[in-house]
Amino acid sequence: MKKLLLLALCSACGSPATSTPAMPWLRGFSPVATTDNDSDGWHVVADVAPNDGLETVLASYDHGISVVGRGGKLLARAPGFQPAGSADDLVALSVGDAGIGSPVIALAVDRGGHRESVTSVALYRVDGGRLQQLAELEVEDRAGSDTYTGDITFVPGALIYRAPRAPTVTVWVLDAARGRYIERATIRSGEDLGAPAA
Repeated sequence: MKKLLLLALCSACGSPATSTPAMPWLRGFSPVATTDNDSDGWHVVADVAPNDGLETVLASYDHGISVVGRGGKLLARAPGFQPAGSADDLVALSVGDAGIGSPVIALAVDRGGHRESVTSVALYRVDGGRLQQLAELEVEDRAGSDTYTGDITFVPGALIYRAPRAPTVTVWVLDAARGRYIERATIRSGEDLGAPAA
């Protein structure tokens, strides 16, 4: 475990600070398609499934995510999100490389009200005709005028997660049998990670 932890942390040191302005919480994520504008609906076109051609990824807060192939054929889908408050909304949708050998769909979601709300990033991949949710992690916590941020750093086969306000970072490893990231280790940081963002 120690060897894996050191490899993950060393890899993270060389990761780019930010992958895309639409998803500032993601590091080491190489996007191939991104949208943060829902004027035409939340969708991206990218190669996300093991079949010929590109697929369209459609996202909705209430109805979830659908992956549609040629001729409008539904290839995979995942359910929507439960209502939480007046600020419920999608923030950004991106497809990219997270170092796991298959494309990853990242969806940033706001939940809550206008005084208190949370942004989380849900990660998915198409696997065997299903849209697997690999993880869902909170990356921003807003309380009144204060905003606390966290981040997700992708390394091959794993991710390093710092939650908003958390004094630790955690290492999550992709478990192939379960089809999701599993928390494997916690590292206490000497820095004050709970300070509000400027």
